[in-house]
Amino acid sequence: IESKEDFDLDRFDSNFISLSNEMIEIYEEHDFSINNFINGKTKKIIIFSSLPDDFMELTPTHIRKNLFIKTILPIIYVENKKILSERKQILNWWTETEGKDISRDFWPEWLRKVCDKYNYKEDNIGELLARVDIIPISLAMSQAVKESDWGTTNYAREGNTVFGEYTFNVQEGISPKKISNNQDFGKISFNNLSESVASYIRNLNTNLEFNNLREKRKKLRMDGKVLSGLEMINHLKITSKTSVNYSIELKKLMEENNFMKFDNLISM
Repeated sequence: IESKEDFDLDRFDSNFISLSNEMIEIYEEHDFSINNFINGKTKKIIIFSSLPDDFMELTPTHIRKNLFIKTILPIIYVENKKILSERKQILNWWTETEGKDISRDFWPEWLRKVCDKYNYKEDNIGELLARVDIIPISLAMSQAVKESDWGTTNYAREGNTVFGEYTFNVQEGISPKKISNNQDFGKISFNNLSESVASYIRNLNTNLEFNNLREKRKKLRMDGKVLSGLEMINHLKITSKTSVNYSIELKKLMEENNFMKFDNLISM
């Protein structure tokens, strides 16, 4: 992708790449590093559809972790930019109508489609905007690392399932390696990593369980503050099957890897 403003994935050149050394060569060719991306010095945004086939063979570990961040970071960025585009369109329409209460029956078709996408049934535009908003990159990256164990789970490598989302349609998902007698779910399988990131963000923006997270984000917006993953993390209520201190572990992961530096990448 030629620039940070050009994020229509239907309009970009693509090649079939399956090995880590090929990915690394492309990053080097376009001078794409994490620091360069943060500082706006990258020539292009590079999007890969999957982790490389030989991902588990990469050594030492820090090289594999660096490649994982390089792969996921621009995808989270692009998916957030898509949401900001939707948000801007809603805000522009709301401004044009001078903030009047307009019956949903008279909303434009594109706005009703946005409501369908975010499972929103009400008439209040302000509450719709509470859903149509970004997830701080630091938070998304921390969860991607934790849920996929830095991309090493079979779900991430076989089904691009970075965030470990569950499905009860086992035929369409990936079943766990160890299946209990009452196992009736699997992990959602995605065609590419971008679909996985988009699904994760949509889940946080629509699921009732994450209403507290959205309310905190709304308050940060109203206070004119940068959306901070570190501030929002305590409002991420998740019942984890593997950890009773999920938020604490996520916060530690975020701080140890200094993922907070990603949050200034996205702004209105």
